[in-house]
Amino acid sequence: MKRRILFLAIIFIFNLPQSVLADSDGSQLSIFAENVTTYDNWNADNTKQLGSLQTSSSLIQGLLSGIVDDPNTNWNQVWYSQGDAWQTDWVSEDSTYADNSDLAVYCGHGYPANNYALDTNITSWNVYSNYLNLGDRDCEWLLTFTCKFLNGDVDNFGYMAKGLHSVCGYKTD
Repeated sequence: MKRRILFLAIIFIFNLPQSVLADSDGSQLSIFAENVTTYDNWNADNTKQLGSLQTSSSLIQGLLSGIVDDPNTNWNQVWYSQGDAWQTDWVSEDSTYADNSDLAVYCGHGYPANNYALDTNITSWNVYSNYLNLGDRDCEWLLTFTCKFLNGDVDNFGYMAKGLHSVCGYKTD
């Protein structure tokens, strides 16, 4: 009888909620997020065909507040929106931005297949999935709220996941 009580007590102790303060590499948990709501400046391929996404800011805000405001966690956040969402944050300077976080998030239009569209042309209007090289620094998860980003098959995405545990998004027509 005493063994059963001891066993149950140990199980109970190990199942108590615990605070999440750091990830496996010892750094503080962090989220890097970017979103585009309106595409007033977007002009890739000399077309003006992307409409506004009225919910992209509120989606990112809800995600961040649900994670960052949780008293059992201790996350840092970096969030850029509209003209401050740049292709370089995901590609050439990813080790400072997207790949310097545990969770990288993008919300906006996908255009064309396997890319996501930005409203500022710093080096490109799009973030091309085949240019992503996430996970070789700190990023473990990539979450995209964008159409068409996951169109294709595994061969289209393996190169961008140098250490990512998970890529989540949509595959749409």
